[in-house]
Amino acid sequence: MKLSVIMVTLNAAKHLQRALDSLALQTHRELEVIVVDGGSTDDTLAMVQAPTRLPLRLLTGPDEGIFDAMNKGLAAASGQAVYFLNADDALAQPGSLAALAQSMRRS
Repeated sequence: MKLSVIMVTLNAAKHLQRALDSLALQTHRELEVIVVDGGSTDDTLAMVQAPTRLPLRLLTGPDEGIFDAMNKGLAAASGQAVYFLNADDALAQPGSLAALAQSMRRS
């Protein structure tokens, strides 16, 4: 099951690396990560554009707030399920997305 992980950012460099690292550690590999950035002026864009093993896509440009940015991410998502991860959050376990996908397949 392909999962689309959507992260909405705006000047999130202070916390973003922890969130990206938690995604890179996930055992569930059938995923896409969509970062929707509202026009950051800090190092957020450089962090997102740095080489990574994550299947990551960046959408950047002005938006009309967090919910507009989330909807842009939803429109770009191609997964069978969507998970929103805030830029200042991290997944607790390397198997978090695998457990989510397994639970959704059962229901």
